[in-house]
Amino acid sequence: RVAGPYSAWKAISAGGTHTCGIRTNGYLYCWGDDSRGQLGNASVGSKHYPYRVGKAVGWTRIAAGGTHSCAIRTVGYLYCWGNDSRGQLGNGSVGSKTYPYQVGTAKGWTQISAGGGHSCGMRSSRLYCWGDNQYGQTMASSEDPMFVSFQAYADSWKAQDTGDRDTCAV
Repeated sequence: RVAGPYSAWKAISAGGTHTCGIRTNGYLYCWGDDSRGQLGNASVGSKHYPYRVGKAVGWTRIAAGGTHSCAIRTVGYLYCWGNDSRGQLGNGSVGSKTYPYQVGTAKGWTQISAGGGHSCGMRSSRLYCWGDNQYGQTMASSEDPMFVSFQAYADSWKAQDTGDRDTCAV
């Protein structure tokens, strides 16, 4: 239980060594290990209490992964931050970010999940995955990491979720 002044949560996600949550007022908080910038506080330094991520408001979805995090804002823009050693931030290159970094310019993201070294999300019932693909978790034909989002097969997906080295979708 997160007690004290940190109450009224509407979403929560536990990652490999950190946790993030969205309060009912739309503010985003993360806490725990921050060795790879996964808390999104523009620095590296673990927090033992919920620490607000930036000044933005209107966060609706959060996904904490192995050592990275992704979130969606009200207008449907997608942001990721933290470790980017395998392309899991979806920014087209390898380079960790210690603050929320907008993934592309498309809006309309409705779901996001973060795995051990990859991420997946949905936009207009289309499933997109990026990052580590050593075990086929991004569903691309190559085992090479995907540094930008890859649309998976059909466009009538209903739900998706990622694990450490896997992805499932309906």
